[in-house]
Amino acid sequence: MAAKIAAVRQQVAAPLIFISIPALDDHSIEARLDVIAPLAPDGLVLQNCGSGRAVRRLGALLAVKEAETGIAEGSTRIIALAAGTAASIFELGTFAKAGRRLIALAWDAERLAACLGVEEAVATEANASAAPTALARNLLSFAARAAKVMALDRAPPGADVERLRRSCEASRRDGFGGKWTSDSKAIAIINALFA
Repeated sequence: MAAKIAAVRQQVAAPLIFISIPALDDHSIEARLDVIAPLAPDGLVLQNCGSGRAVRRLGALLAVKEAETGIAEGSTRIIALAAGTAASIFELGTFAKAGRRLIALAWDAERLAACLGVEEAVATEANASAAPTALARNLLSFAARAAKVMALDRAPPGADVERLRRSCEASRRDGFGGKWTSDSKAIAIINALFA
């Protein structure tokens, strides 16, 4: 992983490097941070982040790891993947006091829909407000504004170019500052529409 990160950093317009980590209730979190911290990523994506308290706890763990590895304190940023469970919806307001490391709140409609036992509706102008996940998406946007960070919407998995373009336009219209995806083919389209 270190060689890949070094190669990416050599690019002329090097992208930011974020590494995804599991929720903090994973007992291996400190061991994972021991491996990740020396790589000096630009940030971490905290999966299944239930509250702003989890971001603060991760920030405290990162402060120790940064000190141990000689990295400037506070340089590792956090994107919290929130609103993934029914209970986490009631904690969205806590991100306003999550600390300066938090740079974005993101959400995943698929994860929340699975938690609720509902089908995720395709977000279109015709049915976006009818989806059971629409409230969570809107509340996450409000929580990001309250925390003064960017709100990131989820790119529809496996979307064709036109569907992805429409989804990005809808997200921009709804106040989201970007999209997140694990689909490398979607990145250039997302970047072009949110540049």
